Amino acid sequence: MLRPPREPSVAGIMVIGVAASTALSRPGPAEVAAAAGILALHLLTFDPGFDAARRRDLRALLPVAALNAAPYAVAALLLEPAAGPLAAAALLFLAASAAVLVLGPRSPLTYVLGSLVPALPALSIPSALGILTPEAAVFWLLYALYTTATAAYIESRMPHREFKPWAALAIWAPALPAGLAYDPLLALALAEPTAKFALNAAKPSKVPREGIRRLGVLELARLLAFTAVSCAILSLA
Repeated sequence: MLRPPREPSVAGIMVIGVAASTALSRPGPAEVAAAAGILALHLLTFDPGFDAARRRDLRALLPVAALNAAPYAVAALLLEPAAGPLAAAALLFLAASAAVLVLGPRSPLTYVLGSLVPALPALSIPSALGILTPEAAVFWLLYALYTTATAAYIESRMPHREFKPWAALAIWAPALPAGLAYDPLLALALAEPTAKFALNAAKPSKVPREGIRRLGVLELARLLAFTAVSCAILSLA
């Protein structure tokens, strides 16, 4: 049941998101250790859970879901979690899981909606520990929109997929008013992804098969840059 994710992007999204949101929540040593432990559990059970969802195998999915929910049940008993954001993360997880079960493994939407799941620990973990700050919440919103829009962007560029090139820009669009309303300086972080998604919508292109791996590496580098700039600005708020 326990194994690291096959896809490096899954581990990257989880680790980068949780590290950034936890840092913005200004944790103590105990919170850092707890966040690392919950993150490790999510990493080691992601593939078994996602594989069970793709197979529509509820008997395999439910134990994995229960194992991942256990730390939050403990936190609810021992700590003072941020109930609203934690409930939002749970509802988003259930919605994404249901969509995967309904759409099946071959739908491009399965990949796009499923990409939201690795971003959820960046919200759920600080919320469960009761340390979520407004800056961390804003970061998570932008981060979740970024990772989901990027999944749509990659799907639209796959040579063997037929996915609307404007979908990434549509998913990303709420990030602009949300981010700029909180801090206009976030325009520095929002500019590059906005330009990327807009250009893809206006002039869509497919990546050759031999360029798929390079595209994945490039998008991971872009995710790191987006996170670094966003966190630098939000840490000054």
